[in-house]
Amino acid sequence: MDVVQFQDVDGHPFAGEEQGLLGSKAYARKMREQNAEITVMIQADMLAYHVPDEPPQLGLPTTIGTPEVTQLVANVSALYSPELRVGDTAACCSDHQSFHEQGFPATQVFERAGPIADPMYHNSGDLSDREGYEGYDFQQVKSIAKVQLATLLHSAGYELSQ
Repeated sequence: MDVVQFQDVDGHPFAGEEQGLLGSKAYARKMREQNAEITVMIQADMLAYHVPDEPPQLGLPTTIGTPEVTQLVANVSALYSPELRVGDTAACCSDHQSFHEQGFPATQVFERAGPIADPMYHNSGDLSDREGYEGYDFQQVKSIAKVQLATLLHSAGYELSQ
């Protein structure tokens, strides 16, 4: 889920990220023009790469996003996916940026704390079915998805229990 509006809960996929955040910029601008009430936006992209022999991880942005939302995600992770090693990532500039620039609370979740490790990151070989791709970790994706969903539900006012 990329965007949540709490008049109605919506997830929105965007196109044109690598070409300059085209879809998310247009949508975020439209939401600002309509004075939409967006409680939180969490961008989920690049969640599955896992370096062998490292623990499952959750990377949170250091440069672009709302620090309070990023901290909320980290706190929720400790409750619902304590198996994740949570830390900062230099990965940036994804669709959450468009919402942050329009003044909406936004952050992203990423597959790794620390430096980007996937040798095929953002190039034409970045495919889940690539030959020799042993780094795909579905359990890590599931753990990050739990964190994202719990954060969205908490932000919507739902009482959560473990």
